[in-house]
Amino acid sequence: GAGGPGGAPDGAVAALRTEAAAKDSALIVSHYELHKEKLLRDRLEQKNIKLMERMQKLMMVVETMRKENISLEKVVKQKDRAHDEKDAQLRQATAKAKQLQRIHRVGRGGPNAGGFGDLQAAQTLPPLTHRSIDSEGSA
Repeated sequence: GAGGPGGAPDGAVAALRTEAAAKDSALIVSHYELHKEKLLRDRLEQKNIKLMERMQKLMMVVETMRKENISLEKVVKQKDRAHDEKDAQLRQATAKAKQLQRIHRVGRGGPNAGGFGDLQAAQTLPPLTHRSIDSEGSA
């Protein structure tokens, strides 16, 4: 059919049908791309959730290790203090032993020694060390 004067409506309908088909095709492509983007977004969100969970677990591990380090540092400080105290006691005991040795040597020199007992003791005695105290005490 003619469809109207001059056949214009038939041409217009064909043009509209072509345009509608093109728009329909573009709409299908857009929906497909949108669907692909949604899938990609879902995958990335799942990956992000897993990474956040992993990060939280690692933060808990780090916090545990930090607390353990603090505890170990306290133990080290206590051991250092105890060591320093023992060191001071050892120095005091060594000084006392040297003093007693000097007194003992001066006493053995007698009143006629003329004050040279200390000098003789220093020249005849081996140097006082931790080892000599231990060996004399155990003998």
